[in-house]
Amino acid sequence: MPRITARKCACGCGARTSGPKVRFVQGHNARTPQGRAHMKRVQLPCTATGPDHPCWVGTPEERFPKFVGPPDEHGCRPWLGWIGAEGYGVFSSGEGRTIYAHRLAYLLAVGPLAEDEVVHHVCQRRDCCEPSHLRALSNSEHSRLHWRLRRAA
Repeated sequence: MPRITARKCACGCGARTSGPKVRFVQGHNARTPQGRAHMKRVQLPCTATGPDHPCWVGTPEERFPKFVGPPDEHGCRPWLGWIGAEGYGVFSSGEGRTIYAHRLAYLLAVGPLAEDEVVHHVCQRRDCCEPSHLRALSNSEHSRLHWRLRRAA
């Protein structure tokens, strides 16, 4: 079994965290010219859950930026927190509710969505939380756009 090394938390609290040293990166450069999956070193948020821990103190609006990484060479700001099974970042409100990180980034930067709208990643990178890379589309527009993107690939 590979050894998991402890590292410092991404939020800056100084707590130690354990986890994979690399994470699969989707979107830009997802495959190298040799066809291997592109891996990227990331700094993970800690797994502490105490109510007084810096990762959990404050409103969701105050805590959200702690889990968003700096812009990469394409301007994408990767989500450093929990990544769900579909590859999207997931943010916990601390009240037992979760929301996709890109959706919360859009809500905080632009405002509320209509009932039938979804948030689309213009950059095609599921863990990106850069508001300028996110666009609100109706569900039908979003389905048509992804259908065209799959046909073009």
